[in-house]
Amino acid sequence: MNYDFFLSKDTFSGLYILLIVSFFIFLSEILFNYFSVKSFITRKFVHFSTGILLVFSPFIFNTNLIPIILSILFTIINFILIEFNLFKSIHFSKNKNYGTFFYPISYFILCVFWWDKPFVFQLSLAILTISDTSASLIGNILPNSKKFTIWKDKKTINGTIAMAVTSFILVCLGQLFLNDSNQQFIISNLLFFSFFVSLISTFSELISIKGSDNFSIPIFSAISIDLAHKIILENYIFETLIWIFILGLFCYFFSKIQILKKDGAVGAFLIGIILFSIGKWKFLIPISIFFLTSSFLSKISSKLFNIKKKESNRDLKQVLCNGIIPLLLSVIWLYTSMELFFHSFLASISAVNSDTWATEIGSLSKKQPVNSINFKKINKGESGGITLIGTIGGIFGSTVTSILSTNNAYLLILISISGFLSCYFDSILGSTLQAKYICKNCGKTNEIGFHCNQNSELIYGVKFFTNNFVNLLCSAFGAIVLIIILYFLPL
Repeated sequence: MNYDFFLSKDTFSGLYILLIVSFFIFLSEILFNYFSVKSFITRKFVHFSTGILLVFSPFIFNTNLIPIILSILFTIINFILIEFNLFKSIHFSKNKNYGTFFYPISYFILCVFWWDKPFVFQLSLAILTISDTSASLIGNILPNSKKFTIWKDKKTINGTIAMAVTSFILVCLGQLFLNDSNQQFIISNLLFFSFFVSLISTFSELISIKGSDNFSIPIFSAISIDLAHKIILENYIFETLIWIFILGLFCYFFSKIQILKKDGAVGAFLIGIILFSIGKWKFLIPISIFFLTSSFLSKISSKLFNIKKKESNRDLKQVLCNGIIPLLLSVIWLYTSMELFFHSFLASISAVNSDTWATEIGSLSKKQPVNSINFKKINKGESGGITLIGTIGGIFGSTVTSILSTNNAYLLILISISGFLSCYFDSILGSTLQAKYICKNCGKTNEIGFHCNQNSELIYGVKFFTNNFVNLLCSAFGAIVLIIILYFLPL
């Protein structure tokens, strides 16, 4: 038996880190239980001390194997501890906080994809460790810190400013002392680089909920660092800054006219910046067409639709469920340069746009909709229903988002087919698995679980199969269908 692995330097280093992190946790337990230190402080103590240790991973380990094993181990352990409410010094909260669960997951992803980029790896973890900690401490300790709510999580103005400022300083220092690129000697590049990364990092923290910032901050930071290098190398800094300014104005305007909620505007702003930075108008035009057309259709039809399916102003959850799959596909394209992922990006947008157009245009039909499976008549506004006018709307919706994005007629047809099939898939899910509720007060059916200022009773479907979740699956299905079609019928 070969004992080289078990006796290697990396293995012993992993054991030392395991012991050190365990010491931090037990110390926090002592402070929490015997010295009445608030769980907020003990949790941040472990967060900060562990983060500082892990920042030096590329110098501690020769390969990423042991760090990957450690990340998997801590993911499993932390999930068990959270579910059984153990180690309250780091897990005590009014609502379950999965921060300690998300942390090793993000560390795992950084180890897998950015291990060979120590600058990106270290700076991303440093932003999570230092900037996020400073944001939490300043936001909670400073008096008279104005609070606002993003996706049910309370944020503070002071904390957000602290996140942005410390991130900016960290990136500046990282560029000056850790990065060996010649870009660091150009002051304009340095300032843009620091501004861009700190902006993405701050907004990724804003969209997070229940500790998911431990995942979103390092991953979005790593992507933004690579994007900042790309922008500087390809020399479209000015265009990016102009777009950030314009997008900010648009998101603010749309929130004022109630097309977007405030948290939805934050999510749209973040997605819009990243998509433009990745491929400029190539990625931005399709999703912009989807957002503008679907938002205005929703706004118009909501005034004519008697049964309220969803609010016409999109919140963060709706923005992410419609935009996260296209965003993921664009990021994969960024790192692979495979046009297949751009095509699947278009198919994903085509799918959600087809579904939205079918729903909103179909709601204007004077004829009663039929079930998408058995074609029996159902109530207007009920999930899973289809109409002739809605079907035609879905066909047009599946085409319009990609028609300005590709001049390949064959590809356009395939994308349109993928989008429309996904729209029908959405209807099938709506008639089979999507949750439906009945109001205990007025007896009306709804799919949001809340009516007449009280919770509604589940009468059909699966609880977590909400309209937003179905939209997420529809978006993913569009991309998958196109990939399958192109496998058998390549361009």
